[in-house]
Amino acid sequence: MLRVLKMIMAMLCLCVPVSAGAFSQSEINADWRFMSEDVAEAAAPEFDDRAWIKATLPHSFNSYRGVGWYRKALDLKAVARGDRVYLQFDGAALVADVYINGHSVGKHEGGYTAFRYDITKFLMAGRNVIAVKVDNSARAHIAPFGGEATVEGGLHRGVSLIQARDVGIDWLDHGGNGVAVTSALTLNNHADLKVNVALRNQRARSVKMTVNTRIFSREGMMVMQMTRNVTLKGGEAQTLALAGRMVQPKLWNGRNDPYLYAAVTEISDGNETQERIVTHFGIRQVQIDAQHRFLLNGQPYRVVGVNLNTGRAGKGQAVSESDIAEDFDLLEDMGVTAVRIAPFAASQAVYHEADRRGILVVTGLPEGKRGELTAAFHANTGQQLRELVRQNINHPSIVAWETRAATDAAIVASEDPSRLTLSAVGTDNPALLLTAAGKPAGIYFEPKASVNEAATLSGVIDAFHAAHAGYPMAILGYGTGGSVRHQSEAVTRIDPVSGWHPEAFQAAYHEMAWAHLRARPAVWASFVWQVFDSASEGRNDGDQTGMDNSGLITYDRKVKKDAFWYYKAQWSAQPFVYVANRRFHERTGRVTQVKIYSNQPSVTLTVNGVVVGTQDVQGGVATFSNVSLAMGTNTVRAESGAHLDEVRWTVRPAVPILP
Repeated sequence: MLRVLKMIMAMLCLCVPVSAGAFSQSEINADWRFMSEDVAEAAAPEFDDRAWIKATLPHSFNSYRGVGWYRKALDLKAVARGDRVYLQFDGAALVADVYINGHSVGKHEGGYTAFRYDITKFLMAGRNVIAVKVDNSARAHIAPFGGEATVEGGLHRGVSLIQARDVGIDWLDHGGNGVAVTSALTLNNHADLKVNVALRNQRARSVKMTVNTRIFSREGMMVMQMTRNVTLKGGEAQTLALAGRMVQPKLWNGRNDPYLYAAVTEISDGNETQERIVTHFGIRQVQIDAQHRFLLNGQPYRVVGVNLNTGRAGKGQAVSESDIAEDFDLLEDMGVTAVRIAPFAASQAVYHEADRRGILVVTGLPEGKRGELTAAFHANTGQQLRELVRQNINHPSIVAWETRAATDAAIVASEDPSRLTLSAVGTDNPALLLTAAGKPAGIYFEPKASVNEAATLSGVIDAFHAAHAGYPMAILGYGTGGSVRHQSEAVTRIDPVSGWHPEAFQAAYHEMAWAHLRARPAVWASFVWQVFDSASEGRNDGDQTGMDNSGLITYDRKVKKDAFWYYKAQWSAQPFVYVANRRFHERTGRVTQVKIYSNQPSVTLTVNGVVVGTQDVQGGVATFSNVSLAMGTNTVRAESGAHLDEVRWTVRPAVPILP
């Protein structure tokens, strides 16, 4: 996590003057051993794991649901007096039992938030062994219990050691970095900043601490400073609040200008600086007004985007930072302004990318089937939500937390009153959209994935909105399957039973659906389900078992489906033209329709060097009907000024079916 923060600081040229401090964080992702079964003696430090598979984190086992063991040996120096050592896991799905030198140090239940343990007393000079039992079996009290999305197991995010002082940040505060910066804009465009610092004194005696936070601009200038003193008793933990007003701050303004500040917080005990932490944040305000518009910093802001699952073929959720950067390059190419993180909470790298690129985020608990709503289930979702908020509260890109029960919504609202809270009873059940204060602010609605006709979708939206007049609405998921392997002459409806998911139908569905959504101002946000095809253990349809092919881009990120280009024509200002149905390159009919997606005013179609005609682009689409093709190979070319696209289609005689 700190490595990512330092990388962002370098990219933003934040020339923050800091001196040497005691805090350090080191990744320990290399040279692990893995076994895909439950081994009774695996926690013992003397256990021989040389026959196990070598593994580098992040690592995932995604071919089964059950137990896997990880082990790693470390040579360490003796822990200096006054220092503490913490072991941090950025994500382990779903349940992790952690052992140091044979001693149990803790169990974490929940696969998509970070957690850490104080392992100081278990360490010794020389060889130390970390052993982790990871189990992704379905548990009735742990979200997600199950569902369509494949719940891969393993240490699917990084692991690191944190060395810190015994006075300073409370590193046991739900996996957060100990500093939470929130802001509120005043009527004259000043910003009231509040910096909450989670502190812990692990000494036996009381300690007087001085907490100093300096705010630096993106250009490296110090623009504000706040200081407070506090005395903590031996063993006491406390959250200290610092506050101040920033005059005429530069705002984090989404895609227009994702401006970030850096807060450098130093904690001293009167003698020396004990710890220092750098926190990036943005100053912005989000709300929904009486006209059902989403406002960013008081101005209407278009919220259009996709559901994002970062899982990849051969990796599952164990993706790299470069994988995530590639995903965001594709999102920027399409022109999205927002993403909904689904079905699992994302890694820190995802939220950092959204921060620096200015893409809005809706995020929340992992989705899926739920067990009985027992006290144990609510306790687990409450724990995961507190971890999610405290670890990510500083990300300006996050504009709303999403929950699945009223009790969870209350937890999020108490943790972070600066954002919207989306609350719904179930995946397909509409419910009120609540403000952080618990007051109705709109409608949360997620159509079922089985709704394939856009007219049905719009009818359901209109009926629901009529029943809740006066409330705005967010559509958090709509879409249908589409396979790049399934091509046809006519636009035929998908047939889940047979597995027929033609790409052309997916594109036609989105053309109709977006036209309906665009015409409904009560819909303040909409998210396509989904941007990438994804692993889905509950599916047996489409062109591949165990896959959800409703993405606009294939699972391997290699093919942008036709529907991707349709949305690019709606959302992106980057000039382009694109010939749709391009993968239907083996044909029998000599007369066809040619459809062009573009954000240019008009396009010219040429077939085999002969100009067919020029048409205005309407709603991102230009359609040429009754276009004649020659037998054999045809070159189909679309042009608009300097922008062009070309495909080749081959027409062959139909082969008669023998009786």
